[in-house]
Amino acid sequence: MTNLKKTIPWIEKYRPRTFENLCGNNDIIHRLKNMYDTKNVPNIILVGPSGTGKTSSVLVLAYNLLKDKVDEAKIELNASDERGIDIVRNKIKHFALKNVNLPDFKYKIVILDEADSMTPSAQQALRRTIELYNNTTRFVLSCNDLSSIIEPIQSRCMILRYGRIDETDMIINIKNICDNEGIMYEEEALRDLCLLSNGDMRQAINNLQSISIIYKNITSDIIHESLNMPYPKSIKKILKSVIIKRDYKKGLNMIDELYLKGLSINDVMNTFMRVVKDTNIIDMDTKIKIFKLITDYQIRLSDGIQSKVQLYGFLGKMYKNCVIQE
Repeated sequence: MTNLKKTIPWIEKYRPRTFENLCGNNDIIHRLKNMYDTKNVPNIILVGPSGTGKTSSVLVLAYNLLKDKVDEAKIELNASDERGIDIVRNKIKHFALKNVNLPDFKYKIVILDEADSMTPSAQQALRRTIELYNNTTRFVLSCNDLSSIIEPIQSRCMILRYGRIDETDMIINIKNICDNEGIMYEEEALRDLCLLSNGDMRQAINNLQSISIIYKNITSDIIHESLNMPYPKSIKKILKSVIIKRDYKKGLNMIDELYLKGLSINDVMNTFMRVVKDTNIIDMDTKIKIFKLITDYQIRLSDGIQSKVQLYGFLGKMYKNCVIQE
């Protein structure tokens, strides 16, 4: 039994069960709490990036509303697995027709993850199902791209927009997990873990679990080596060499070192963006120039032009246009 517990994914083990345990997007959590208090729940569309708590927050709402009837009165489906009209005609419609005795809350709840993957015909059928079973069932659709949801469904739902989770909120949650699991850590290491997760709590927890299998004392070096991500200190040294010391050759040598480690060029550019944003060694005008350069090169990378030459070109233009004159 003990070994079985250890294999439970932490994203499930530490999935919130109460409103107080939800992390980030406090305004939305407050609105969901009000829905629970008033028992007034509309059909809802949850929009936002992955790992920001969309599914977790609505599950908390369902657990609190349905209590011991939650297994009977809630169904959770993933539209990316079954995208066609059959998922509406069979699973959703049959569930909506089912009779469940709910003394405290009169609606069954359908949670449909990745609803933006559904075909237009399936969405049209879902629209009709939402209309027909409005007296007995509430629908919660989760998606990353609202524009992929047809207008007739949007007009029948309250839309809640989730943002990426703030780094401070993420660190508090990750610290609680570390304390619970007996993991030693450096404060800087957890900051780096959360920073590299880019507001995605699920990714941060998964990365923490995978690293903790090998290491019980987590340092910043371990985080970057394990995730194979550029070390912000290395990027800061490159900036200092090129922008402050005007040593282009040293900057190139450090770029070569990063490239030889097999780091993704996209990850290097994204780390440049974060380091430039947070650093205090350059003024705002210089930061703006570098941001523009990073944006130009990220467009090239998104077009599939990925090579070390792009990093050389970026460094060369930064040296030419952004050097701070004494």
